[in-house]
Amino acid sequence: MGYRRGKLLLIFLFFQIVLVLFFFTLLSFGSKSFNSNKNERSSIINRDLSSNQFLVNPSILAGPTVSDHTTSSSASTEKSSPVLPATSERTTPILIPSHFIPDLLTVPDSSFKMYSAYLDDREKFYGPAVYVLGIDLMKRYSEGLRGLITYNNGARVCIGPAIFEKPCDYKCNRYVHYTTYDTVNNVFKLNHPLNSSVYPTLISISRDCTGNLASKPLKIHPHNPNKDKRDFGICIQTPVYGKVQVEDLVYFIEMNKLLGAEWIMMYSMIDGLENNDELQPYIRDNLLTVVPWPKIFKKLSPTHYFGEILSVHDCLYRSLSWIKHLVLIDIDELIIPRHGRTWSEMIGSIPKAYDAYLVINTYYTSAKDKDTELDKVIDKEVIDKETELVPTKSSCHVVPYFNKLYRYSCMFRPYRRSKVLIRVDAIKNLDIHAIPSANKAKVYIVPTNITSLLHYRGDPTPDCKNKSLIYDSIALKYKRDFILNSGINVCHENDNI
Repeated sequence: MGYRRGKLLLIFLFFQIVLVLFFFTLLSFGSKSFNSNKNERSSIINRDLSSNQFLVNPSILAGPTVSDHTTSSSASTEKSSPVLPATSERTTPILIPSHFIPDLLTVPDSSFKMYSAYLDDREKFYGPAVYVLGIDLMKRYSEGLRGLITYNNGARVCIGPAIFEKPCDYKCNRYVHYTTYDTVNNVFKLNHPLNSSVYPTLISISRDCTGNLASKPLKIHPHNPNKDKRDFGICIQTPVYGKVQVEDLVYFIEMNKLLGAEWIMMYSMIDGLENNDELQPYIRDNLLTVVPWPKIFKKLSPTHYFGEILSVHDCLYRSLSWIKHLVLIDIDELIIPRHGRTWSEMIGSIPKAYDAYLVINTYYTSAKDKDTELDKVIDKEVIDKETELVPTKSSCHVVPYFNKLYRYSCMFRPYRRSKVLIRVDAIKNLDIHAIPSANKAKVYIVPTNITSLLHYRGDPTPDCKNKSLIYDSIALKYKRDFILNSGINVCHENDNI
């Protein structure tokens, strides 16, 4: 009996030892498998392009060397892509990049939709990186997305995961409560320095690096810093929509030319606005760019009015290479200096060690319209549906800047309906009424005795309705030049309209 028990005990111990060895084997195999997978993931970009994988060869991305130039054959020369001059040599004025897509591109297996992509090599932020602008309507921010980048020489690289820039409204700067918009800037940081001969041209977005379920490729607009940058440009923040008189757009352009605008960017939900005859002279002169805007956006949404959070970011990155300062306003607004006549003079008179200038909002009206304007009700539902240009029927033109000369005495505090003027190279993301804190920018609140935002809105906000009016003819100093430059027959105060 004792012998039998001893035998069973030995068998039990044997199986225990086998079981322990089995578990150790499993752990060892798992560790090797994990490391193998990790190495595979880290080296996946070194696979051959013929297997539909993605290749990054450091020598390819480093660009040609002197010996490469001296030993290259004619056959290899035929296959090479055009070579850009070095960044420091790019002095030719750069036209606005054009990419008129009717809709946003969907990223499979993701709630992210992308609109545009820009190369940004500013060391202040992420260094060489590709910013992909778009929206995430499900607020998941599509974590784990990777960028599949194609270079001008045919090399393809998988980078990521993306760094997420989620713009929030101005309240995140100064208040406890804040709103995070659905707009997302997916930043794909490049892990190599840029050079003049090899540069990214296309990007797709995928969950992995195999090319499976990748989005359609999107053109990457280059960042080519231009020595001959234009001083001031305008981003019209809200895409143009509804019943719009084309003359109002002309008034806006002509007035801002006098203030110093050298380029105006306009996004339009009006069919054919970019082909309008009255706007063609400005478009041909490269003063105005009109981009058809996707109609998927609603008037009120987490992307603000008709997706304007996305449009202002697109405008910012379009202007990065060739505009020094951007003024962000709508077509019923102006920023007029109290002293001097131009924005350049205005900035020259205030502290220069700032990245952005915050301008306080004020409302303007005409005295004879006061009673009717304050009680006017705008049917926004009808306006949203009737998207068309409305011709004017007057023999002379009622230009609001010279007709609405009464300012409501209500004064808005900073960050409430304010607008901004920015140094383009110092800003990476925007809000409608302020500069998000993520920029770490120095913001100067401009005193109203230097300038303010002249807002020619048809109906002021309720807190201004019962305020007194103050006569303010600041805009009249531009009237003569406005008429001479534009040839517009402006109605005067006593004209029969």
